Amino acid sequence: RSEHDHEPADLMPPGIEIQIDTQVSQNRLETLRLRFSKRTLTKLIGLRLLQWVNQNFRQGGAERPWAPLSPNTIAGRRRGRGAGGAQMLRDTGHMAQSFTPGAPDSLYEETDDFVRVGTADRKAAWHHFGTAPYTITTKPPDRRSRKNPKRPGYLLIMTPQGPIFRREVHHPGLPARPLLPSDPLARTLAEETLQAYVDQVARGAS
Repeated sequence: RSEHDHEPADLMPPGIEIQIDTQVSQNRLETLRLRFSKRTLTKLIGLRLLQWVNQNFRQGGAERPWAPLSPNTIAGRRRGRGAGGAQMLRDTGHMAQSFTPGAPDSLYEETDDFVRVGTADRKAAWHHFGTAPYTITTKPPDRRSRKNPKRPGYLLIMTPQGPIFRREVHHPGLPARPLLPSDPLARTLAEETLQAYVDQVARGAS
């Protein structure tokens, strides 16, 4: 049971770290008297993983389709000027952007030996792993509240039939909508990137 307003329990930030054995590839390039750059490789792998994350958000699940949004979630979305329906997990765009290197909440890191892609956005963990059912409770009445000054002490819930007010809501929990590739897929992406890099260097010397 969560006593936080609109928030389930905290979870570990979603992230993935890739390390692969490059010795065979290094030996191949050394035989051709070519230089193998570990930093270039980790940068390329990081870019490939970020491309996948962007594709995942655009498709609403690239590895497996995400569960659709609930009618209440759609009803509560901001009203923009563009055409089309509500996009899953892209109401403000902050969560998707938080994976980008240098963006707020980004956990992106690369060295000669590994690359890490992830986000510290609290809501990202809830969506990535999913949550158990939780209870949304009201905060103490605040007459100065600018969010809902007419009915302090109540929760405003948007539904397809219109807004309703409740003091407590039992949320069924958020379904898991993975934001990152599974470990096997991430390794496959990394190994494909390694092979493409080695082939490119070899072709450039021929």
